[in-house]
Amino acid sequence: MELYKSSYRMIKSQWGIAIDIAGEVTSFDQYQNKDLCEKISDYIWLRFLISLDCEEQKFIRYGLFRVAESINQVSPYENDTLIIFHSINYNPSDYQQEGLTAAVYKWVTDVFKIAMPEYSVSFSRSHNKYEFNYEDIKR
Repeated sequence: MELYKSSYRMIKSQWGIAIDIAGEVTSFDQYQNKDLCEKISDYIWLRFLISLDCEEQKFIRYGLFRVAESINQVSPYENDTLIIFHSINYNPSDYQQEGLTAAVYKWVTDVFKIAMPEYSVSFSRSHNKYEFNYEDIKR
C-alpha cells in the first residue's frame, strides 16, 4: 500500500483554506471489503476510512465524479480503480466544506498527474467566505 498525500491551499484574504488529504489507490476487485465501498462511476469506487458528515462526503464524491474519466485513462487499475481516503485534516478556522472538491482535485492531480479541472474561487468580503464555482452539485 502506498499512501499519497496532498495539500490544498487557497489564500485570497485575511484567512484561507488549508486541507490535507491522504489516500491510496488500489484494485476494487482485489479489495476484501467491497460492501464498504461506493460506486462513483462505472470504473471508480470510493471508500472512506474516516468519519465525515453527509455534506463533506457530497463534495468529495462530486470531485471524484468530475475527474473519474481522466482517472480511468491513466490508472494502472483501468476500469477497476478504488480510491481509499485515510485522512482529511484541516484547522476549523481555515476550512469550508466546499473546498473539499478542490482539495480532491488537487489530490487526484498529484497522484495521477492529470490536468486540474477548471473551477473558480473568489473571496466574498460581504459574506466573509470563499465562493467556489463548480458545476451544479447534485451527487
